[in-house]
Amino acid sequence: MRLQSLTLDFFCSSEDVQTVVQLFAEVLMSPAMPDDRLQLYKDQVWGPWRDWERPDAAVLGVVGDFSPLDMVSLLERQLGAWHPAPGQPPTPRKVQQSAEPLAPAAKHAGLLYVVDRPGLAQASVVVAEPGVRLEEPDSYPLEVLSTAFNSFGGQLFDQIRSREGLAYSFVFNFASVSAQLQRTLVYDLLELPSDLLFRYKAGIEAVEAGDVLRAARAHLH
Repeated sequence: MRLQSLTLDFFCSSEDVQTVVQLFAEVLMSPAMPDDRLQLYKDQVWGPWRDWERPDAAVLGVVGDFSPLDMVSLLERQLGAWHPAPGQPPTPRKVQQSAEPLAPAAKHAGLLYVVDRPGLAQASVVVAEPGVRLEEPDSYPLEVLSTAFNSFGGQLFDQIRSREGLAYSFVFNFASVSAQLQRTLVYDLLELPSDLLFRYKAGIEAVEAGDVLRAARAHLH
């Protein structure tokens, strides 16, 4: 089953928040589309849209410099009249997680995609494998394995950058308050445990070398 979601967000100064929330509500509840493009968009997205993009299937988060009570009042004024559109199902469909395992990696093994861009000074090399769900026990040793290969201090990174002098690393992207909010919304939307991040920390700390080797043998092809 193809999982989809739509994200709308904005950043603004505190003094502009009322105007921006009003515009946000207009775009969300009454999106304007040119007539010559409307039918095309409806044919492409309205099927999934009409089931999912609705107030009772949405998660809203706000972070910044404001009074919580004033913000709640503003959102109620601007979004309180938002109701499921005519023709939508009585209740939104729930995401059904398939219990079927991923297709054997052997079906996709050996595929190589090359994008030739003559004249460029840099190159990107990516090796991909089918992943696992966040709640699966193997997600922790696989994360450790990925870090060992790819991050600062990792075997691959150390060999290519430090010993061979062939690559450099981009600066780390430090977590922001908005990133924490986004993670909270995603957990809620996907019905993941709210303490998943703490479980993740504990799971990573519990990983031993044998766990990484076992997970690598099971998932890397």
